Amino acid sequence: MFNFSVDVFIPTQPIGKLIAFAKIIVEDAMVIDGFRVFNGTKGLFVTGPSREGKDKEGNKTYFDQVIFLTGKDSPGKDKAIQMKQEIEEAILAEYNKKANNHSQNENSGKSQQTAPPNKQERKRLWS
Repeated sequence: MFNFSVDVFIPTQPIGKLIAFAKIIVEDAMVIDGFRVFNGTKGLFVTGPSREGKDKEGNKTYFDQVIFLTGKDSPGKDKAIQMKQEIEEAILAEYNKKANNHSQNENSGKSQQTAPPNKQERKRLWS
């Protein structure tokens, strides 16, 4: 079983539809950075880390850096779907928590400070 925590950074101004950056810390041993939170036409959604590159024709494209094995022939498909969903839900929950704190602090004139993740807040990736 793996436990993870989430850290979200909200820029002072959105960058287009990009409204936050996130990383997950797995078992206090590994960090996966580069998750992004977007405000799309159907609401908030999370994308995984990716890098910019070029396809075979030389067109600009993005390549995923974290791949959940959810293909129909993947033996761990169900586990991967659950893991992806739990990570996305945890990132969105942390974003909403920080966004609410951020707006409350702006209204009260206080600056926002981020505490390191607490072990009690860790989520299980699978059982």
